[in-house]
Amino acid sequence: MSDPGACSFYGQILIDGGLLTQEQIDEACHMQETVGGKLTDVLVKLGYATTEEIQALISSHLDIPYVKLTVDMVDPEAAKLIPAKVAMDHMAIPVTVVDNILTIAVCDPVDTFSLDVLAFASGYELEPITCDEVDIRAAIEHYFKDDHSLVKSMEEAPGELLEFIDRFEEEPEEKPGIDEGPVVKLVNLILSRAIKERASDIYIEPEENLVRVRCNIDGRLSEISVLPGRVHGALVSRIKVLSELDIAERRRPQDGAFFVKYGDKHVDFRVASAPTVYGESMTLRVLDQGNAMVSIGELGLPDADLSRLKAALEEPYGFVLVCGPTGSGKTTTLYAMLNQISDPTKKVITIEDPVEYRLNSMTQIPVAHKIGLDFAAILRSVLRHNPNIIMVGEIRDGETAGIAVQAAMTGHLMLSSLHTVGAAEALPRLMDMGVEPYLVREVVKVVLAQRLIRRLCPACREEYTADDSLLSELGIETATERPLYRAKGCERCKYTGYSGRVGVFEMLTMNDELRRCITPGMMTGDVKGAAESNGMVTMWRHALRMVVEGETSIEEVIRNVPR
Repeated sequence: MSDPGACSFYGQILIDGGLLTQEQIDEACHMQETVGGKLTDVLVKLGYATTEEIQALISSHLDIPYVKLTVDMVDPEAAKLIPAKVAMDHMAIPVTVVDNILTIAVCDPVDTFSLDVLAFASGYELEPITCDEVDIRAAIEHYFKDDHSLVKSMEEAPGELLEFIDRFEEEPEEKPGIDEGPVVKLVNLILSRAIKERASDIYIEPEENLVRVRCNIDGRLSEISVLPGRVHGALVSRIKVLSELDIAERRRPQDGAFFVKYGDKHVDFRVASAPTVYGESMTLRVLDQGNAMVSIGELGLPDADLSRLKAALEEPYGFVLVCGPTGSGKTTTLYAMLNQISDPTKKVITIEDPVEYRLNSMTQIPVAHKIGLDFAAILRSVLRHNPNIIMVGEIRDGETAGIAVQAAMTGHLMLSSLHTVGAAEALPRLMDMGVEPYLVREVVKVVLAQRLIRRLCPACREEYTADDSLLSELGIETATERPLYRAKGCERCKYTGYSGRVGVFEMLTMNDELRRCITPGMMTGDVKGAAESNGMVTMWRHALRMVVEGETSIEEVIRNVPR
C-alpha cells in the first residue's frame, strides 16, 4: 500500500466503510508520501484505527478472509512450496494446500504482481487470505529460519564473495562474480550455504513435482530447500555449464568439476550426474582446499599410535595402509601423512581418482579410465620416475595390489587405502587379492583403521547419569568419577546437539607375533587377537574413551563404530 494508487484505493474503501474520514485519509497519504512506509502503518501511528480494524474492513470489501495468523496454522509441507527469498520479498507464506489450491497468507491482497510471482513460484492456483505483516513475518522466520538467515547473509556479503575461477588460467581476463540471474543466484546460494556449514556433499534430487536439495553435514543429511519442479532443468543446466558437462546429454551419467573462491577459501566441487525417473540427479562433492594442510597431530590419534605412525613414515620402504568404509576420512588421513613426510629432498608421487587436494612439492597424477589409465597402469609408469614415496589413492584390485607390494619391496614407501571393516581385516584382504603371505609379512608396516563420529556441541552438551548395566555392557567402567554427556541441541549447533566430527582409530603395527599369524587360510580373529595382545587399542575402546572424556555420546558411538 505504499504507492499513491494503492493509497487512494484503500483510502476509499476505508471511507466507504465508515471507518475513517476523507480528511484523515488525506493526512495519512500526505505523511506516507513524506516519510514512506505503508498506509496501514501510518494510520495506526496516527491513532485513527487499529491494524485489525483496517484489515477486517478491507478483507470484507474484497471478499477475502482476514485471519489472525499463528505459526501453528501453517502446514510445514505447504510452507516449502515457495523459496524463502520469494516469501520475504513478497511478505507471504503458504498456509495449506488442497488438491491444486494453495491457500496463501498475504499483506496486500490486491498486489497482483506479487500474486503472479507467488503462483509461478509455487505452481499452484492461489487462494489468498489477508493477514497482519507482523504475523506473516513471524511465520516466515519460523519456517524459513535457516534459509532466511542465509539469504540475508548473502545479501549483506560483498558482491565478489563467491567467485568462479579457472585455476589453470594464471591471469584471467575477467573474474566473474555473482550473476544477477535468478537461477544463477539460486545456485550461488546453495553453494555458499554448503561451504558455510562445512557440508561434504550436496544432493539435488528431483521428485514428481519438486526438487529436493540436501547437504551432508557431519555425516548426516540435512534438507536445506524444497524447490518447485519446474526449476529443475535450469538448475541442472547451470551446474553443467559450470562443470563443462554436455547440457544436451541427459541419458548417461557424467562427471565434471568447477572451482570457486569463497572469501579466503578455495573450494573445488566434483560433480556427478545420474539419470532418474524424474530427471537428472546431481551430486556435488565439496572439497575445501584448506583441509589439505591438516597434520597427523590434528587427526585425533592416541599419543602412542601417533608415535608409531610417525616412526613408520620415517622408514625408507614398506607399506602403510589406511582402512575404513567410504566417508570415513581415509583421504584426509593420507594427505596428513603426505604433509608429515613432505621434504624437498624426496620425490613424492600420488595417483588419485580424482585428485582431491592440491599439494606443493609433489607430483599428483589423476586416474583417467576413459583412456585406459587406471591405478595399475599409472603405477607401472611411476616406478620409472624413481620416486621415494608413492601414494595410491585406493587398492581396488589384485593387479594394483601386486604392483604396490612389489614397489614397497624394492625400496619405496607406499601409502594407500583399503575398504575393510577394521585393521585386522586388511591383511587377509590383501591375500584374497592374490598377494603372497610372505610379501604381506615383509612389506606391511602399519595398518590404520578409522571412522568419523560427531562431536558433542560444547555449548549445550548435557550432563547425565547413565544406567550402570548399560555402561557395563558397553565396557565403560561404572566407577568412573567423570560425568557423561549427551546431545541436547541449541541455536549454535542448529539443534542437532553436535558440532563437527572427529576420528576414532585402531592401529595394527607389524611385529614378529603378527607375522607368525600371516599364513594361508589365516583367520581375522587370530590377527586381531595377536594385535590386541601387543597393545592395539580397538576403535571401540578408543571411542569409549572419548565418551568418558565428554567428546561424544554413547548413542553416536553405538551408531557408527564397529564393536
